[in-house]
Amino acid sequence: MPPVKELHYFDQLSRVQRAAHPRCRDERDRRFLDRLKSLSAEAGIDLENYGRLFEPKASLVSGDISPNYSTLNNKVVQQVVGYFRNLKVIFLARDPVERVWSHLSMEVHYRQIEPFDVTNIDEVNRNLLRRGMLLRRSILRFLGADPDKPSGRLNADYNSWTRMEKLPLTNKVRSHLAQFFKKELKTCAARLGGPARDWPARYGF
Repeated sequence: MPPVKELHYFDQLSRVQRAAHPRCRDERDRRFLDRLKSLSAEAGIDLENYGRLFEPKASLVSGDISPNYSTLNNKVVQQVVGYFRNLKVIFLARDPVERVWSHLSMEVHYRQIEPFDVTNIDEVNRNLLRRGMLLRRSILRFLGADPDKPSGRLNADYNSWTRMEKLPLTNKVRSHLAQFFKKELKTCAARLGGPARDWPARYGF
């Protein structure tokens, strides 16, 4: 994966605030970061040079992970799919109740929003409304990678976010969030299938 975890190229042209020193493990990462800086200076989407970001990875399977790509409009999606004929997309979905609470926890932790009374429904609503709110081997096969190839093991603390404490979620607020996302929960169950089929039942729907 790139030295920048979420590029946000197709939704923000990579103009998102990032850590001052992104990961740079080798020459390939350095070249990627140099090209990304040049690409981000452009006024619009440049699919050819976006694709060239990944050239240093040569024959390795590589790609971009940015959750906001799920909100791209059809015009951008058609542009990307039309240009990258061999593109493979993995769409990961989470229970919307769990996802939004995790996201609010992250925003409070990083001071992107002011701390709020997590037991107060009105304050929870204010934060909800302020913005438009498989198995590993199967994924590797889908991408054309070798699931039997040995890989380096990651330490349990590789993702530092897993150690951060989430906001306490009371049963009252959990029920309120479930009502807020009731339509989305049912739509996910119907359209996505798989584990999403069980999401409405978690909340008595």
